[in-house]
Amino acid sequence: MRFYNSIINPKLVYSMIVAVAIAMTVSMFMMFRIGLNMSDHHVPLADAAQEVMTHTTEFHLWFEELVQGDPSVDANEVWMHLDHAEWYANAMLHGGTNHEGEYIPLDDPLLHEEINQVLILLHDLKEIAHQRLEPGKDSAIGSAIDQVFDASYNKAMEQAQEVEETLRQAIAQEVRNLGLILGAVVFLLVSLVIGIGFIFYKQEAERKLLEEEKLAQEKRYRISIRTANEGYWMTDENGNLLEVNDAYCELTGYSREELMRMNVADLEARERADEVADHIKDIADKGRARFETRHRCKDGRTVCVEVSATVAPFDGALRGFAFIHDLTKRKIAEQALADSEERFSLAMEGSSDGLWDWNLKTNDVVFSKRWKSMLGYSEDELENSFDTWERLVHPNDINKAKQAIDDYLSGKISKYEVEFRMQHKDGHWVDILARGRGVSAKGDNGYKRLIGTHVDISERKQLQFKLQRQANIDGLTEIYNRIYMNRKLEDEVQRAIRFQTPLSLLMLDLDYFKQINDTYGHQAGDACLVELATLMKGLVRSVDTCARYGGEEFVIILPQTSPENAMVFAERLRQKVENMVVRYDDQSIQYTISIGIKSLSQIEKQSSEELLKGADNSLYLAKQNGRNRSVSYPMVDPSSE
Repeated sequence: MRFYNSIINPKLVYSMIVAVAIAMTVSMFMMFRIGLNMSDHHVPLADAAQEVMTHTTEFHLWFEELVQGDPSVDANEVWMHLDHAEWYANAMLHGGTNHEGEYIPLDDPLLHEEINQVLILLHDLKEIAHQRLEPGKDSAIGSAIDQVFDASYNKAMEQAQEVEETLRQAIAQEVRNLGLILGAVVFLLVSLVIGIGFIFYKQEAERKLLEEEKLAQEKRYRISIRTANEGYWMTDENGNLLEVNDAYCELTGYSREELMRMNVADLEARERADEVADHIKDIADKGRARFETRHRCKDGRTVCVEVSATVAPFDGALRGFAFIHDLTKRKIAEQALADSEERFSLAMEGSSDGLWDWNLKTNDVVFSKRWKSMLGYSEDELENSFDTWERLVHPNDINKAKQAIDDYLSGKISKYEVEFRMQHKDGHWVDILARGRGVSAKGDNGYKRLIGTHVDISERKQLQFKLQRQANIDGLTEIYNRIYMNRKLEDEVQRAIRFQTPLSLLMLDLDYFKQINDTYGHQAGDACLVELATLMKGLVRSVDTCARYGGEEFVIILPQTSPENAMVFAERLRQKVENMVVRYDDQSIQYTISIGIKSLSQIEKQSSEELLKGADNSLYLAKQNGRNRSVSYPMVDPSSE
């Protein structure tokens, strides 16, 4: 135990533990107080949000009684409820004090916006309520103004409830965070106590092992040196060999006894004896050195070796210690790599694809001449660097391109192949297909290099775009065709069902189109179709879809559009067509259209097929009822059939 007392004073350790325990206890108490203060700040605000909903609800209930003419209802008290709701909302924003306590204003910009929205909705509710009390107004339950009043009340309640829920969640999150922090403090305290106890135990065990380890160290050292895979020797200050291991004997072909009679100068093939002596002195002055040289073997040949030498005192004298590593295999591999790189360089020059070679260890990059000319640059105009590639890749594609590299290097994908755009010297974008593979050095776990090609696929991409456009676009009107419309309608129907949003479909047809063809010719009829398509494209939103359904029939898909709004849009379109004049071959042509409307909410079996069928039925009715009109045909009640 005297050893312990020389390293750690037990009284000092005990004092440290007590100090840490007190500090952690104080920290826990302070964190608890902070948590309570935070909760005390938010809880009144959450209660204020509840008061907003309570007074708004009471206002709604008593106001209905007031509207119905209940003589027992005091109008001032009814309006007072709404005033109280507005006061509590303002207190949440700016602070305030009443008989229930003090409300500290919020400092959360997001909640500020939500509470401001509550105030706006309360103001709207008050305005609508005043309108209901105007003389001559039909304010009965179920009337139009009553429905508007109820809708405004519901919006205000929903917004206030959202504010309260946000505050309650903030309180709950603060409590959870506080619990986690307290748990962490307790854990650290326990860990500290256990750690100090472990330190005492570990030091005692190490003390007992120290003498045994010291005795065994020299024995292990000699055994490890003798059996090491690398050559080893120990010399005196003049370079005479005092000890060698089996690996060096095997490397040079000499026996241990032969080597023990030799000097370093006898083995050194590149330096004379006087140069070896100077080298030994230089190493002694510096303390250590690492260098490549060649050693003589017994059979007369020489081997390339790397020597790691150290000079240090040993057994009362200055000794030289050296590990000798055989570089023969490495030199052969380096030469093979140099030959391979030369062949690769020649291949890079002659390939029609752009070739690149990225050294992952040094981050050096080599781009072939074709790689640069593909982008309009000469050999010396682009620097061979990763930054060059990164700068030229399209900003919208760079993350995708880098992710493909990361996924390949991490093993998530088996091959590196990705498409992206790179900027040409003249400014336009070139579509590139990049392929590559990793190259590993023997014995390495990861890749040393990534080598690959860039192929200009701009023409192929343009052809793909042209084919895709031909598959989806009507050749005459330049709007979507029926095939694309069917896919799009199916997607919109599924989206509307999933998110419970309205969806409407318009099917329209040119009135008396055959007469236009017979009177003015088919080319004039085509001109009418093109003008109608152009008009539709100018009227629809970006989320809407116009398509030629066939012949003179067209379809417009209107997402998030109710039946009423669909009718408004249809009438707007119909009137513009009615007032439009098509000029063709010095002839003025006017025509009208009939429009059938169907909304997803109007059909029992919600599917794209039923929606099309319903719109077609509505179009049929528009034709039957005189043409040049818009008809929205409601779903037939099956019980009436």
